[in-house]
Amino acid sequence: MQKIRINDLARELEVKSKAILDVLPLVGVTEKKTHSSSIEPDEAERVKDYLHSKEAQSAPTGPSLTPSRPRSTFLTSPSLEMC
Repeated sequence: MQKIRINDLARELEVKSKAILDVLPLVGVTEKKTHSSSIEPDEAERVKDYLHSKEAQSAPTGPSLTPSRPRSTFLTSPSLEMC
């Protein structure tokens, strides 16, 4: 199989090349790489699996119990109505 360029993989996964470069050592790729370097297809699969597992862990599972930030009262402030 043909090697995959890191910047093409990043575009496919809709992440920055830097994110791919940061993940490579975590999935066992120890060679120094740049955004224009190529990686083996099995290495690309490990990167995809890692990023998808991280995405699943950080995905919200239901409605947030934290109240949203209150709307600004800047325009309804009594002091501004007098201007």
